[in-house]
Amino acid sequence: MGKLKYFECSVSSSSTNGRTYRVARFTNGAWKCDCPDFWYRSVSNPNHTCKHIKEEMSKECQRENTPDATTVERVVE
Repeated sequence: MGKLKYFECSVSSSSTNGRTYRVARFTNGAWKCDCPDFWYRSVSNPNHTCKHIKEEMSKECQRENTPDATTVERVVE
């Protein structure tokens, strides 16, 4: 399998104080979040976007060329 880059950000929970979720945007355009809503609903709807993904989409977390301090570039092999 080839390498797949993604950019990861942390998003604060709006319902649980101190809880954060990891949102990742892959270079192939896919988004993932580790919140329960995303994992539950994306099983039946692969295009589901939870509120954490929507928040990062609006913030443009996908800044590939100028990642900020909360964005981490990783490579999946």
